Amino acid sequence: SPYDDPPLPYLKEFRDSSMIGISYNENIKDLSKLGSRSETDEFLKKFYPNDSTSRKSILIFTHDMKKKDLVIVANGRKEIIDFCIVTGDYYWKDTDDGDNVKHRRNVVYLKIGPISKDDLPDKLLSSFTVTVHKIKDRGKGE
Repeated sequence: SPYDDPPLPYLKEFRDSSMIGISYNENIKDLSKLGSRSETDEFLKKFYPNDSTSRKSILIFTHDMKKKDLVIVANGRKEIIDFCIVTGDYYWKDTDDGDNVKHRRNVVYLKIGPISKDDLPDKLLSSFTVTVHKIKDRGKGE
């Protein structure tokens, strides 16, 4: 089941709400108010002074993702759960219901998965972890 090992407690909510989200330090609130990517990075250094990986993941989610980008929802290195297309800008949803996934983006799920790692080319999922990664377009040299 895609809900097992590791557990994906927000998957049903994300699909039902047509959104994706990330959760980090609870003191990091609405990052859209900070403006530029560099201003946001400077702010994040207060919480992650020696952790550029966490800062980069947050910045990809808040500033680098664009409408029409393809997102791969993976269960770690075990399987691809689904693919979705980003349809909205980053937003913050302050909730009082104990939900700590407050950094969000609207998406459309393509309902293609799950796809087991055994059904994919060798080592395709080996670089996947539970975080945000930017996939480089080899044709553009990014």
